[in-house]
Amino acid sequence: MAELPRIRLLNRWPPSDEILREVEALVKKDMEAHFDGLVFDPILVTPMIDHYGDEYLRIRVIFDGDPELLDAVLAHRLSLRIEPELLEMGFMQFPSSTFIDKAEWEERQRNPEDGW
Repeated sequence: MAELPRIRLLNRWPPSDEILREVEALVKKDMEAHFDGLVFDPILVTPMIDHYGDEYLRIRVIFDGDPELLDAVLAHRLSLRIEPELLEMGFMQFPSSTFIDKAEWEERQRNPEDGW
């Protein structure tokens, strides 16, 4: 019989900065393994609570390089690819992920009134 994954239950919400850094590293490793020619920095992981009161992670991946190299279907499968590791970390909800071109991200940082 296959061994079940060891699940580390989160004992508080929001998760600690250490746990969030682990998720960031996991995302970075996955993206670098699937996309050549792009740089992923920063990767922002934010604990959120949706309008139903459910906890989830919002993952924003800022990428630098030719946007044509970021295959949309492959990028949006990130959540599926990292789900087993997230479950082991104790995250039971599917994360929300967004991919943002670095130039756009920097522009938004200069104009924060745009709602980011």
